[in-house]
Amino acid sequence: MKKIIVLLSVLTVLDGSLFAGGGGDKAPKGEVPLRFCWWGPNSRNDRMNTLLDLYESQHPGVKISREYSNFADYWVKFNTQAAAGTQPDVSLHVMQSVQEYVNKGVLLPLDEYVQSGRINIADWSNAAISPGIINGKQYGIIYGLTPQGVLYNAALIAGAGLPPPPQNWTVEQFKAYVLELKDKLPQGVWAVESAADSDHAIEIFMRSKGKSFYTAEGTGLGFAKQDLIDWFTLWDDLRKAGAVPGAVLSAELRNAPYEQTLFGSGKAALLFQNANLIPTFQSIVAGEVLITREPRVNPNIPGDFFQPTMFGVSAKTKYPAESAEFIDWMVNNLEANLIFKADYGAPGDPDALKAIQGAATAVENRSYSFDKLLLEDKTIPPSRARAEGSSSVFDPCLRLAYEDISSGAITLNAGVDRFFQEAEAILSKNKPNR
Repeated sequence: MKKIIVLLSVLTVLDGSLFAGGGGDKAPKGEVPLRFCWWGPNSRNDRMNTLLDLYESQHPGVKISREYSNFADYWVKFNTQAAAGTQPDVSLHVMQSVQEYVNKGVLLPLDEYVQSGRINIADWSNAAISPGIINGKQYGIIYGLTPQGVLYNAALIAGAGLPPPPQNWTVEQFKAYVLELKDKLPQGVWAVESAADSDHAIEIFMRSKGKSFYTAEGTGLGFAKQDLIDWFTLWDDLRKAGAVPGAVLSAELRNAPYEQTLFGSGKAALLFQNANLIPTFQSIVAGEVLITREPRVNPNIPGDFFQPTMFGVSAKTKYPAESAEFIDWMVNNLEANLIFKADYGAPGDPDALKAIQGAATAVENRSYSFDKLLLEDKTIPPSRARAEGSSSVFDPCLRLAYEDISSGAITLNAGVDRFFQEAEAILSKNKPNR
């Protein structure tokens, strides 16, 4: 199958007619100016620029305009561009917001390119394809799948005289472990950074209760007020005990570069974070960075899920076929995958994953081993794209609710009531089964 893709790529360069798209029009002669945007730390940007240079060298006439920033700024900029219809030709998306962009007509369905083989995902697993299917159509092509876990600094924990955290533990076991750890760490080192307003962490918590964050239709919340009280109480108890930072410091650290986080600077022993970032943190943390699964409420119900990072194409692009060819190269080209080293998570293409694993360092294989562990766990419930309006539900609604609770500006129950009122108002505007 890969040989067919290589042949198509060669023919595409030789015959501009193969670039037909957007109603069958040929791309203009001369340079094809594709805009592409992504987020990440400097190490990811360096890798991305290296492989984009390679793409341009292998595709004469294509010039890629590169737009990148940190995760928070990425969405501020993309939202502004999408509202004006000036978004890049190719962009990256996550499950938190892709449903909203599809519903608003920002992204182009890619079914014709998948069905024709121009974007070749024929040998991908359903787990690697399904996250990009929104409203019955293929809008996203997976670039990386990564689960979130609890990273831990093995040196700090060993220095405290504690065993490593277990691979399977309950929320109560996690709480007891953190409280014991905080008493044995050096002064100025926190047991764990707060995950009270982490979208992944709270969703895993709810899933491990046998619930979901949203209803299937996306028109309401899928859990009860008591569930959120339980979640906030966990983190409020840890904060009051001095195991996690308070509201002010947590807010300051929310969008900090990885090296400036408490965990990254060696001032926290645990961090709720995506598995694909193990190599990034290992490059800046003195102790060995390892990972375990996030705690669950019900020991028999794992809440884990794979966070997809996926390519999308602008509905406004003048170059849909060229965008599709670019995506196909990014996800299937083995050389490109070896350069990028699955920095967004495990690739969907099985050949690419095999090649990456074979060339991986011991540190990189910590991420892949964790991916494999969860991929083989058939008890993990399925996940789906989040409801439209999800970004606002999490930020500012959830974030401000916990900030006000932890700062003492509002009681816990009042904060939960306010969150439910604001979130339900946002979600009630959604239309089911679009």
